[in-house]
Amino acid sequence: MAFTLFNLLTDWENIGFFDVALPFLLVFTLVFATLQKSKILVTDSKNLNAIVAFIIGALAVRNQEIVFLMQRFLPNVSMFVVIILMFLLALGLFITIYS
Repeated sequence: MAFTLFNLLTDWENIGFFDVALPFLLVFTLVFATLQKSKILVTDSKNLNAIVAFIIGALAVRNQEIVFLMQRFLPNVSMFVVIILMFLLALGLFITIYS
């Protein structure tokens, strides 16, 4: 049997990777970046920010309603972001051509 990317993604889906790991990484990244940028806890304390982001990410993944909401909401948001980026690229292209 040949190894394909589709088989790998199917295996990951069967073990629940997309239900646990991806929402956790998304929440962890957003919380960590927000804490780093806002410096709410302590100035330049990456370890404390990482621990807080880890805990919030784990709590978010534990709640299946939040995970379900993210799975339903994020594909629509990503499509909207792609449309906006394509519009901005086309706008930038026309502005540079006609200026």
